[in-house]
Amino acid sequence: MYARGQPAGRRYRVLRLIGETVVKMKNKTKTLVTALFFPALFIFIRTALPSLVYAVTLARLQAGADGVEGELLRNQARLIMRTATPWLAIASMLLTLLIVRLVAASNCVCGRGTWVLGCAGSVNLRKVFRLIGLALLLHLALNVMLYILPLPAAWYSEHADRVSTPFGAAGIAAQILLVAIAAPITEEIIFRGLCFRFLRQGGFSFLFAVILQAVVFAFAHNTALQVVYAFPSAVVFAVVYVRYKTLAAPIIMHMAFNSVSLLLTLIQ
Repeated sequence: MYARGQPAGRRYRVLRLIGETVVKMKNKTKTLVTALFFPALFIFIRTALPSLVYAVTLARLQAGADGVEGELLRNQARLIMRTATPWLAIASMLLTLLIVRLVAASNCVCGRGTWVLGCAGSVNLRKVFRLIGLALLLHLALNVMLYILPLPAAWYSEHADRVSTPFGAAGIAAQILLVAIAAPITEEIIFRGLCFRFLRQGGFSFLFAVILQAVVFAFAHNTALQVVYAFPSAVVFAVVYVRYKTLAAPIIMHMAFNSVSLLLTLIQ
């Protein structure tokens, strides 16, 4: 009886192992899709909203025009969009956060009113200054890296053209609101608070979660030069998030980092 039952028991263990593996793979796939959904939503809205506004603006300006006049109107529409881009980016981020709040609140909430900031850690004034110092060191290190790396000159000209500040006080105010406040808050919620957290809670390793969210964060930026320095920045922000156990920490550091970048852009 034992000799006959042994193969059957072995087959049962193999089948159970296969079943458990399939379930784990299914859960991992679901977690991966959920984690990547939020960055994909963020990128889609940030891209689609300005494109839609540009198409509507161009259609209204170009009604009945063609040839040289049509090209002039297209240039006028581009100029209007250049001025409106920061405000559209802010609007797209607010829309993203609203949708994320409606979709993900039940999954991310860890206490009423604290669903995006985490519950285990806190940030006092001393830690704030430490985070600002880390942001300055990170900014310095990345600038040294960009100076050493033999990057194409076209990347720098493309970056300078994309980040140039619109003229006037309204344009500068929009850039400050976007770069120093709206972008750090939104990006940390999306990439660290949701994407990275879902990956870790879904059983993925720390290294895999850090690398994946950093890759997605890098390619969510507009220029090749931004991609180069966004990847190591995302790695540092994720480590800070884990170290301080609250999303407020990388938000503060991200705000300080972007503020320095914006200040250098305005000075130039």
